[in-house]
Amino acid sequence: SQEQRAEIAEGMEVLVRPLSGDPVAATIRFVATDADEATRTYRVEAIVSADHARDLPTGMSATMEVSLAPVQAVYVSHSTLVLDDAGRVAVAEVTESEAGSIVAKRPVTVLADTPSGVWLGGLGEGVRKLVVRGQNGLSDGVTVKTGDENESDDGA
Repeated sequence: SQEQRAEIAEGMEVLVRPLSGDPVAATIRFVATDADEATRTYRVEAIVSADHARDLPTGMSATMEVSLAPVQAVYVSHSTLVLDDAGRVAVAEVTESEAGSIVAKRPVTVLADTPSGVWLGGLGEGVRKLVVRGQNGLSDGVTVKTGDENESDDGA
């Protein structure tokens, strides 16, 4: 992502994992300053030592693991994501007030995307209540009943 790109620099140590075979240590030698228009990703090149070059034949597919500073993150289903009024990726968060449980769309950063969900940053620490069903039809400031409130209503 754009935020993570700023943390990646030439000279950083990385781990290159070929689709078959053992991982190989490498060093970043190039980081693109502009994202690819089609994929919105940044080109990053790494070089391996001559000792390991034979382990990565030309054209072999591989992934590169870059270790960055740890961040607070939460894992949610893709369906939890919404767009806020400014068009940013967000979640519908429920906060408690005197008026009840209030919805606010909170912008987040997608740190990693997997087939079953996404890792999000930008929510900070602490327990959060996120709307996971019907959130696309909710506006900021609307009062909702949470699962906790529904359980106490029926005596459970």
